[in-house]
Amino acid sequence: MKRDIKQVLVAWANVRRSMRTGLEYPYKSPSILNNNNGFDSRPLLSEDEAEIVDKAILCLSKIDTISYSILKSIYINQQSCRQLAKNTHKSKDFVCDKLKMAEIYVFAKIHDVISDVIL
Repeated sequence: MKRDIKQVLVAWANVRRSMRTGLEYPYKSPSILNNNNGFDSRPLLSEDEAEIVDKAILCLSKIDTISYSILKSIYINQQSCRQLAKNTHKSKDFVCDKLKMAEIYVFAKIHDVISDVIL
């Protein structure tokens, strides 16, 4: 099954946001509570795939800190382009263009290793 880069980044963010020590209450969203099987239905990457994405994003942070910050704010902190533009006093187009550039960069870095990712 092919996954686009947005799906991969959402799954990566889910893995990185759910880093737990094992002492917290388990994550339960309303949609999971209605699900009888009790499994977490959020898209996730394997730890190996998440590390590959981590390395690509780390490379991005070294060459373009603005795109890195935007990518992290949107996927990890779950802000919208509009919210981020308002908070940073930039245009929405600027933020969306930087996000697209960051997604393309990460795609290019991970495409050879995770072959089922499409742009």
